[in-house]
Amino acid sequence: MAGVYTIQLTVNDGKADSAPDTVSVAVTEVPIAVPDVIGQSQSAAEAAITGAGLAIGAVTTQHSDSVPAGNVISQSPVGGVSVAPGSAVDLVISDGPAPIAVPDVVGQSQSAAEASITGAGLAIGAVTTQHSDSVPAGNVISQSPVGGVSVAPGSAVDLV
Repeated sequence: MAGVYTIQLTVNDGKADSAPDTVSVAVTEVPIAVPDVIGQSQSAAEAAITGAGLAIGAVTTQHSDSVPAGNVISQSPVGGVSVAPGSAVDLVISDGPAPIAVPDVVGQSQSAAEASITGAGLAIGAVTTQHSDSVPAGNVISQSPVGGVSVAPGSAVDLV
């Protein structure tokens, strides 16, 4: 345990009237370097932190376009900092890219619909044609998934 302790030490120096010597001893904890776990999977990061004699602190999630889902985006304190044994290390774990709302393109021309879809970060899926008495030729009759639904970036939107 860290702290300052006073110890009385009696040394027999052959004299009966010797006073005990008092010695103060300071006991300190040896600081531990926080491991750098950014980019690691959550399980590997937690194993590295606990293996170093530290504790897992708050674990939160956040969307990231650059860090794969399940991996560490950031940590606090940062790697390399020296802390007391048992200190907590907070982690932010990636949820992967944020979902994208599919634009509603029903009724638009095919070219305008495709521009809206790709502009939103989505891909054009299957494009099929079908006769309609209510929608002009060349315009979108339906789409899948429907507008307003949230999907992963790069997902395909089929057009009819």
